Amino acid sequence: LKCAEERFKDDPEVVLAAVRSRGAALEFATERLRSHTDIVGAALAQNGSALVHAAANLRNDRTIVLAAVTRDGSSLAYGSEDLRRDKEFALMAVAMNGLALQYVTPELKVDKQVVLRAVRQNAHALEHADSRLKRDRETVLAAVLQDGSALAYALESVRNDDIFMISAIAKQPCVLQYAGERLRNNAEVVLGAVKSDCNALMWATPHLRNDRDFVLRMLRVNAAAFEFVPEALRGDRAIALAAVKSIGGCLRYVSEGLRGDKDVVLAALVSNASALELSAPHLRADRDFLQAAVKRNVEVLRYAEESLRSDRAFVTDIVRLNGSALHFASPELRADRGIVMLAIQTMAEANAPREEDDLGGMAFDRGGVPEHYLSLGIQRPSALQYASEELRSDPDFVLEAVEVDPAALGHAMPKLREDQAFVLRAVARNGLSLAGASPQVAGNRAFVLSAVRVDGRALSGASEKLKNDKDVVLAAVSARGDALMYASEAMRNSKDVVLTAVDLWGPALRYASEALRGSRDTVLAAVGTWGLALQHATDKLRGDREVVLAAVANDGLALLHAAPMLTDDKELVLAAVGLWGAALEYASKRLRCDRDVVLTAVRRWGVALQFADDSLRRDKEIVLAAVQTDGLSLPYASGDLKADRDVVLTAVRGCGSALAHAGPALRADKEVALTAVTARGQALRYVAD
Repeated sequence: LKCAEERFKDDPEVVLAAVRSRGAALEFATERLRSHTDIVGAALAQNGSALVHAAANLRNDRTIVLAAVTRDGSSLAYGSEDLRRDKEFALMAVAMNGLALQYVTPELKVDKQVVLRAVRQNAHALEHADSRLKRDRETVLAAVLQDGSALAYALESVRNDDIFMISAIAKQPCVLQYAGERLRNNAEVVLGAVKSDCNALMWATPHLRNDRDFVLRMLRVNAAAFEFVPEALRGDRAIALAAVKSIGGCLRYVSEGLRGDKDVVLAALVSNASALELSAPHLRADRDFLQAAVKRNVEVLRYAEESLRSDRAFVTDIVRLNGSALHFASPELRADRGIVMLAIQTMAEANAPREEDDLGGMAFDRGGVPEHYLSLGIQRPSALQYASEELRSDPDFVLEAVEVDPAALGHAMPKLREDQAFVLRAVARNGLSLAGASPQVAGNRAFVLSAVRVDGRALSGASEKLKNDKDVVLAAVSARGDALMYASEAMRNSKDVVLTAVDLWGPALRYASEALRGSRDTVLAAVGTWGLALQHATDKLRGDREVVLAAVANDGLALLHAAPMLTDDKELVLAAVGLWGAALEYASKRLRCDRDVVLTAVRRWGVALQFADDSLRRDKEIVLAAVQTDGLSLPYASGDLKADRDVVLTAVRGCGSALAHAGPALRADKEVALTAVTARGQALRYVAD
């Protein structure tokens, strides 16, 4: 535009195009167009400083000048004197761009309202405030909260105010760099700053940064600050360990010697496998060390040398520790049938549920499936997912894998997961594997009916719709009662379905709806199959005499789950202890004093004597019955009866080790000792000198 003819400099269309490209081109427009609002506005949108070329009337126009300031705070310098002294306008300008404070008139630079608004928009506006406000705590703090480095513009009196500085450092740790030596040497102040910003350690005094105890404390607060610890302390083993235990990547900053220290590197690898790349070369090639490291963090294998990731013996040892390590083995080994199967076995064992005792509410070893498997599906990991495509496409290998880990089917190639005939073969190996079939297969009603008849647990992998299909669910629980756990809520409330399940497998009562766990005939059917199913019945039925009698008739331990009032029912307790003597523990206090009940219990299991009342443990007939059943019940007899020749002879005749609990005189008795060692030679150790 500068070189254009005058007629073009006065052409609105030409000038508009020019200023849109370069706002400063407004300088070459005619006076008439430099007064044109649209043209000047376009210029300012491209470059706020173009205001300098606008006509005087526009440099006094609030809208125009605000547009310029929004683009560039320094453009206020070109606004009219009237606007630069206008407080209302100044408040609007600094709200748009705090740095515009530089160009307001001096009386506004001392106006706290204007300055506060400026520093809240841009902390560095404090540089242009009047010196009186540079020592104003509120104003300075407002700036510091935006950017800690703004403290550099405050007066020294503010920076020497410890109370103010501590408050500012707590909010903006970088303020520490402007604090006096006293605060930078204050351990608590520096720790507070480092907690929020690890860089704050850089501004502590050299004395504090070289204080070993302080550095150890600091690492517990924010280990990322280890980078700024002096080199001498980065070679301190205890300090290095504290750092890498928190952040493995801190290994990058430890001394070269410690990067070859096994304990230090192992500590780093726990949280950051890639730290192996920072360790000394000899450790990256140390097989024993890498085995120990992979045991702590399997991903370490990813960073091991290629020669080790291709070493069959080494990888075999590693996947024996952690099956998922297969993921980081070489392609050749991920195609090795033996290694892959070992990985699948290891990973399946690691993911297997911990078997719990029946008393804990989870049935085990009765043909059931722990609730852990409710979540089975393609999302559940299996080492097969890391195997080569060739093995994941091999029907025989996948079937073998499914037998070990039902989740393996979910990681086979799609072709196998979509093949109904193959999936049915997999279900025959392990019913839980249906969860890994394709959605089309798992949602096919006819196929799922066939699958659950083979193994009821296949219901676990069926679609939600089929888990609510009565025919499908009945077929599943008819094959395996524990399949009830996979049925829909509606089906677990179906009496036909639940009765079929508990008739086959009593523990299935656990998965029935609350209504059916309160159904008398349903619970009777369950406890008739497995007495301990009583624990899953409602409180009301655990107080039903007929139901509890049926339960203890099946398993005396069911007395544990009976209502308290029934543990005082002699007929019921006799039935329980007659089947399982240890049930005496759950009888009422009154019945544990009852001679008939206790005799029945100890004749079934002598050690039940421990649950009898003290008065009956002094009863010779009862104690004789107990030791005759099990000599090891002698410890629970009274002191007098432990010294009774008939009682002790009976006990050691059945169990020589019972001699250990006989009275001192009888342990020195030749006949008693001979009887004991005849029963068990090791009883000689209990013979008195």
